[in-house]
Amino acid sequence: MESRTVATGLSKRFSILYAGANGRVAHGCILDIRVLMASYITAEKICKH
Repeated sequence: MESRTVATGLSKRFSILYAGANGRVAHGCILDIRVLMASYITAEKICKH
């Protein structure tokens, strides 16, 4: 799946921390998961799944 497709879908629930001038992401997207930290969901857990 393309990173732009993933970023578009996830941007409805999470902030995209970095995007280019046109709002596009490159080969990966960086999500703001700080809202999940309160639920004890870590970046490591997200990466595993």
